[in-house]
Amino acid sequence: MGKVLSVRQQHSKGQAVNKAKKLTGRTVALWISGFFLVVFTVNGIMTYLAFHSWGGLETQDAYRKGLDYNREIEAARAQKTSGWKISLASDPGQMQGHINVMITRPEGSTDPVLIQASISRPATDKYDQTIPLLPQPDGLFTAPYVLPLPGQWDIVILVKTEEDGTAYTLNRRFFIPEPSPEP
Repeated sequence: MGKVLSVRQQHSKGQAVNKAKKLTGRTVALWISGFFLVVFTVNGIMTYLAFHSWGGLETQDAYRKGLDYNREIEAARAQKTSGWKISLASDPGQMQGHINVMITRPEGSTDPVLIQASISRPATDKYDQTIPLLPQPDGLFTAPYVLPLPGQWDIVILVKTEEDGTAYTLNRRFFIPEPSPEP
């Protein structure tokens, strides 16, 4: 006849022990509640981060700007044929420094009445700044700048003339690397 072994004896001899837990309604309710608690907690954290990190950038008058796009293309073509050339003498590469702009203009044209640089981040309007550029004896227009954060930045150089109020622009995107830690 077969010997009856206790559970402890069965376990120690390597025999299979059937100790399946019963799945009760309470266990299912706890698992479902735990799942939704995790989902709602993560959603709450993501919502908080979204509201507190977004600078509020959105395009004002997007429809009108879309309609004016063809005029912007024509203005860019007209700038190419006008003889006015705007160039950055050097790209900004540090958190602070000088913006140096060289302007070449056709003979007989009047001096520009406004020369300014607008520096902004592509993803937010939180750190936008507009800096007037001043003429230097060597033909450059320059101004100091300080950027609050490393990363990607856009610079728009705007030159307005007195003749007919025509605006000439130069758009560039540049990258400021993280400062290296000092030893």
